[in-house]
Amino acid sequence: MKNKLNLFLILGLILSACQSSENLSPLASEQREYAVEECHKDTCAKLDLSYVYYTGDSEVDSMVNFRIDQIMTNFVSFEEPAESLALAVDHFFQEFNSYIQDFEHGVGWFHEIMAHEDYQSDQVLTVTVRGTSFLGGAHPNSFPRILNFNRQTGDLISNDDLVLNQEALLAKVEEKFRDYHDVAKEVSLNEDGRFFLKDDKFFFLPANMGFCEDGFCLVYSSYEIGPYVLGETSLVLTWDELDGLVRTVFEK
Repeated sequence: MKNKLNLFLILGLILSACQSSENLSPLASEQREYAVEECHKDTCAKLDLSYVYYTGDSEVDSMVNFRIDQIMTNFVSFEEPAESLALAVDHFFQEFNSYIQDFEHGVGWFHEIMAHEDYQSDQVLTVTVRGTSFLGGAHPNSFPRILNFNRQTGDLISNDDLVLNQEALLAKVEEKFRDYHDVAKEVSLNEDGRFFLKDDKFFFLPANMGFCEDGFCLVYSSYEIGPYVLGETSLVLTWDELDGLVRTVFEK
């Protein structure tokens, strides 16, 4: 009986070690490219995609790939989200063809989307999808979308689940923000006059934040906290600055 018990214990330890090893193994990926262009005389519509694709057959690989595809589909879609990226691309060119027939001397259109892996550990995977488009108007529009995944389940991690101490994180990010935009300590962000603040007076965390090689990256997109001319504001908290501010361990 004792020998059987020891055998079960040994098998349990081996199984546990295999599971831990599986969790620690990085997801394999490749960068995929897709480009297509249609022209009417000298006026063209162009779509350029470059995106990370996870090549494993696990549920986590599938869930991450699905989310990336979903973000790209929504970006390329017009008024209503398409059922697939292929349909969104077809609709994009159909809309361009209709537009160019109505406006013989119209301007070219384009969508450019880049999705790349920023960070991966046995706990979290962070992917940034960045899109830029021009469909007429004064200037191109762009957006970043930072996706944080639970590495063990493939579930998206919300910002609320990511942040452990919002007040302390907000103070640290505001300090970085002031340095980035050269705002003196004695001047409030409201007095500076360049920024869009919550209720016209309160600083806030961006919609896009997540892990990166240097620590924790936060991106305020165009129009999020300032006019278009202000551009994006990209900030980084180093790993040493993150202690107790954001969650780094997630439940399976």
